[in-house]
Amino acid sequence: MKEYILNRLTRNKKWWDYLDFRSLECQAALFFSILLIVLIHFLNVYETFEPFLLAFQNITLGIAQALIGMLGFVLAGIAIIISTLKKDVVKKIDQINGNGTVKKILSSFEFLALNISVLIVWFYILYLLLSTPSKLIGVISFNFIVFFTSYFFLFVIFYSTGLVSNCAKLFLISNTYEDIVSNEKNIIETANEIRIDFILNTLIQDNQISQVEFLTKLEQFVENSNVMEKEKIKNYFKNYYS
Repeated sequence: MKEYILNRLTRNKKWWDYLDFRSLECQAALFFSILLIVLIHFLNVYETFEPFLLAFQNITLGIAQALIGMLGFVLAGIAIIISTLKKDVVKKIDQINGNGTVKKILSSFEFLALNISVLIVWFYILYLLLSTPSKLIGVISFNFIVFFTSYFFLFVIFYSTGLVSNCAKLFLISNTYEDIVSNEKNIIETANEIRIDFILNTLIQDNQISQVEFLTKLEQFVENSNVMEKEKIKNYFKNYYS
């Protein structure tokens, strides 16, 4: 069944990230948004809006264009991370840290990509509104829009910065778990070899099969199989069991 991005974000409780003031991105976004409101009030931007109009238009248009490039960067980052996460590594991470751990990490990229997309549309809407000859809205609505826009934009900026750090951590974690998986495979391979040697040794000691007969049948089995490099495999068995 197809699952939409909004459903995944809701299941992973990503919407609470906007108001998680324990995180650096929310704290920084709130601090600089309040600072911007104070600066706008100090400069009397609302009372003398006309001289600032062109600057606001350039800012909204420039940010919208920059966010388009940022969205492409995020999508490329998601593709790179997904390609580096092998199935065995993902399974081991979920096994140790809980089911769905990797999905929760990837949902942060989905959350960021969605927010950037919404911001692009929002800044183009603001650019169009600033380009119309309509009368300026009330001071409370003006301050609210400035605060909301700055908080949303700064949240995305700092959230993406934090996600870059998490990407680096995820890469290191992936390498660590890949080593764990590789080590486990080596142990399993060694255990299988010991088990096979034990079975073979028991059969030979009980005179159920000779070593020569075992090698002959093993080489015949390899020859009839679909494996690659049959000669190398047969030579390996000859050296190992002779």
